[in-house]
Amino acid sequence: MQLKLTIKGNRIWLPIASAHTIQGFIYHALCQDETFSGRLHEVGYAAGSRKFKLFTFGELRGRYEIEGKEIIYPETVFLEIRSTDAYMLQLLYTHFIKHPKKRLGKNEIEIAHAALEDTIVFSDAITIKTASPIVVYQTMPDGHTTYFSPEDAEFYDAVVENAKRKWASYTKSDMVPSFSVTPQKNARFVKRATKFKETLITAWHGEFCLEGTPQMLNFLYHTGLGSKNSQGFGMFDVL
Repeated sequence: MQLKLTIKGNRIWLPIASAHTIQGFIYHALCQDETFSGRLHEVGYAAGSRKFKLFTFGELRGRYEIEGKEIIYPETVFLEIRSTDAYMLQLLYTHFIKHPKKRLGKNEIEIAHAALEDTIVFSDAITIKTASPIVVYQTMPDGHTTYFSPEDAEFYDAVVENAKRKWASYTKSDMVPSFSVTPQKNARFVKRATKFKETLITAWHGEFCLEGTPQMLNFLYHTGLGSKNSQGFGMFDVL
């Protein structure tokens, strides 16, 4: 399920790396159900030692200007949030309808429109374009983090393994549907170097081909590709 928000404000100023601000905006709205929001934030869905939130959100969409280290949206922006958990999105929807006047970072904003949709992927092969960049990384024994690019074979292997772990965390089953990811022919990849809090992150925009069962592709549509989905990475649109 997806929640689409139209947000209005008088020159919305945000840091260029604004994913942490948007994530905080989402969690704050979920606090109306403290038990649910606390469980989602602290526990999530577990697969072995790994925990997943199983939601993702895209970059803000709208006309913008860059001034120094800030991005300025003159008036209207659009935000999409996706999740496998219909209750989470219903909770957000109800909150924004009842309380349209909100704060986003330091900005006074208004939720001008909120809509719940339920896009379902029925195909076993889709071509996708990133709506927020994909993060793929590996933490080395010495604590150093290596980020992979779509030029690396490890990038695709890691995306597949991550998808399998997320599926296992959600279904609590060892039976994982088939899934593969390959670069779209002649696709251009755009590097996005950004921050989440104080962590430097390298992520990639691009177009890819996904193949697998409709159940798996639909699951990934709602949870994202790669790592750090609940930090605003890995959401994609079907072309």
